[in-house]
Amino acid sequence: MTTGTLQDFAYRIEDLRISYGDHQVIHGIDLTIEKNEVTALIGPSGCGKSTFLKALNGMVRTTSNATWSGTIEWNGKNMIQENVDPLELRQKVGMVFQKPKPFPKSIYENVAFGPKIHGVKKKDIPEIVEQTLRDAYLFDEVKDRLHESALGLSGGQQQRLCIARALATSPDILLMDEPTSALDPLSTIAVEELILKLKEKYTVVLVTHQMEQAARISDSTAFFLMGELIEFNRTDALFQNPKSQQTEDYITGRFG
Repeated sequence: MTTGTLQDFAYRIEDLRISYGDHQVIHGIDLTIEKNEVTALIGPSGCGKSTFLKALNGMVRTTSNATWSGTIEWNGKNMIQENVDPLELRQKVGMVFQKPKPFPKSIYENVAFGPKIHGVKKKDIPEIVEQTLRDAYLFDEVKDRLHESALGLSGGQQQRLCIARALATSPDILLMDEPTSALDPLSTIAVEELILKLKEKYTVVLVTHQMEQAARISDSTAFFLMGELIEFNRTDALFQNPKSQQTEDYITGRFG
C-alpha cells in the first residue's frame, strides 16, 4: 500500500506471530505504519488489536509465556531479534491506556516524572511540563493548581494528563489503547480533537471499538479478526469501498 524509504515509516511489520503458551493470537501480520499519521486498529473484542499494540512498544517481551517471531522494524532495528534499549524504547514510544491512571501525585509531578527518570536537567523541567500540558490542551484548565493532586481532575482531564505524561519524554510515537472508552461524549470529543492535532508532531496508533471514531480521526485503518489482518487501507477507502466481505460485514454491523 505504501512506497518510500525506511525513514518514511514509523514501523514496518512483516510476518508477525505472537503466542501465549500454545495459543497463537497473532497470525502472520504484514503492516506498514507511516509517520505523522493516525492509524486506527478496529475489530471485535479478542481479535488481537491490543496484543498487536503492545508488541509495538516491546511489552510482549516482558509478558510471561509469550513468544513472538517475524519483524517489527523500528528505528532501523528489528526489535524482535535485535537488542533494543528498553529505556530508549519507552522514551520514544509512549503508551496511553483505556482508563486514565494518573499517579497519586500532583499534576506537575505526573508530567515531570518521565523527564526526571530520563535525566533531564531540573531547570528544564518546568518548561517541559508547561509545553506538554499545552500540547495536551490542558494547561489553561490546570495552570492555577499544578501542585494539587491529579486525582482531583475529571475523567477527561485525567486522560489528557496521561497523554501529556506520555508526551513529556519527547516520543516519536504514541500508542493509544481505547483512550476514550471510559469518557463521556464531551471528553471524547476533546481527546479526538487532541489526537488530530498531535499527528503534526507524532505518529499515533489507536485501538478503538468505535468505528465512527476511526472514520473521524484516522488516516489509515487496519481491520483485525481472530488474530489476522483482514484488510488495511486508507480509512476513507476501507469504509466506503471495503475489499473484503468480512470487512464490509463488520463495518455494517452484521457481526461484532
